[in-house]
Amino acid sequence: MYMPLEYKELSGSFVLTEDPPSQVMVEVRGTGFELLGEQWSLSRNPLDLNLGRAKSTGNNNRYYIPTIELRTRLIRNLNPNLTLRYISPDTLYFKTEIRFRKKVVIVPEIAIEFESGYNMRSLPILEPDSVWITGPASFIDTVQAIHTEELILENLKDTLDQELALIPFEQKGVSTEPKKVQLILPVEKFTEKELMIHLHQINEYDDRELKTFPDEIKANFLVPLSKFEYLDTTVVKAEVVFREEDLEKNRLKIELHGVPPYAKLLKMDKEEVEFIIR
Repeated sequence: MYMPLEYKELSGSFVLTEDPPSQVMVEVRGTGFELLGEQWSLSRNPLDLNLGRAKSTGNNNRYYIPTIELRTRLIRNLNPNLTLRYISPDTLYFKTEIRFRKKVVIVPEIAIEFESGYNMRSLPILEPDSVWITGPASFIDTVQAIHTEELILENLKDTLDQELALIPFEQKGVSTEPKKVQLILPVEKFTEKELMIHLHQINEYDDRELKTFPDEIKANFLVPLSKFEYLDTTVVKAEVVFREEDLEKNRLKIELHGVPPYAKLLKMDKEEVEFIIR
């Protein structure tokens, strides 16, 4: 007959990295009726094992408990008319590692298609944006991030506020806290805005004046309606810089600065301009 086992009292500094034996085989001698009743009784009353009493094998984080230590407790629980002959296996082995705790970032697994004219106003927001994972040190050391379950969205036109589960690790003994996060996708209708931007001309090579042709460019942006009036040439700047490495060139690259996160540059009518030094 089989005796189920339950494990308790493992130190909080350690974690089991392999499933321990769930039962031991017990051979007893007695009459058929008594044996039948005892099997039913044993299967309903698991035997508690204190893992704090396990002994080290001295090799690779392995510990053991001789099952002979269970003999007295088993006999006490057996019908007095039954005789315990042996317990198998004679030794229970366990593998543990030091428990380690680390905070890692969350990577949202999302695929989004927006309804025409709509887009995200800002980057996705995760609350929280990182979680604590606990488990064997050898495994936790290799983990840099945890991923959410996959979320596929089509024709999105409204801000989304949804709970997402984190994908659990398959490694034995690893836990995550919390196990779910809140995903917020700020969605808004977008429109196009055109700006004529004056080129700020800078000569970093010497004191002469830099002159470009033309001295302004046209740039088109995609912006949310709520931010339309805020995007202007007081925010977005364009400059052309002449440096020593440009001595043999006849065109300079335009550098755009100050584009806010909510705006997306669609195109510029020029990316380079001609120049003279005078």
